[in-house]
Amino acid sequence: MVDFLNGSVLRVALYFLAAASCALAARRQSARGTGRAPLAWSWWALALTLVALGLFREIDAGAWITDRVRDAARSGGWYRDRRPLQRDILAVLTVAVTVLLVAFVATAGGRLRPSLPALVVCAGLCWFAAVRAVSLHSVDQLLYNRTFHGLRLATAIEVTATLTVSWLALRARGPGPPPA
Repeated sequence: MVDFLNGSVLRVALYFLAAASCALAARRQSARGTGRAPLAWSWWALALTLVALGLFREIDAGAWITDRVRDAARSGGWYRDRRPLQRDILAVLTVAVTVLLVAFVATAGGRLRPSLPALVVCAGLCWFAAVRAVSLHSVDQLLYNRTFHGLRLATAIEVTATLTVSWLALRARGPGPPPA
């Protein structure tokens, strides 16, 4: 059972389940009236992001990127000195995801309040995918070698986050009745 959980199939399916849940939330918001357009748009954006993350996981794009950069580092002679660069990339990714999330929320104002928790979790999933692709050794050790009854920490994070987005989307109703 743990092998199934740690495998990619379940996690890809959960990304698509979360995307479908967000699409359903978007349709519900669209049906409630034109005053819901920014909220519906945020759910559609989440759905598309989750589909992209699911495809990213399905084709193992993170490993492909890591392998290409590792090959370039070895051929370029800077593989031994890569760790400071990896840490800098992680710092830039952290700041970038945070700034994009804050900017997105700030431009939409309070209209996105019902989708805000899902936006935060989805931003975390994007950051998590990038962290895995950067493949800093100490982070990889923590994510892939730490287990609880055989379940990898990386798996637990991804499964929990995608299920959380699904739950948030399915319970989203939006603020108040549609405009009259």
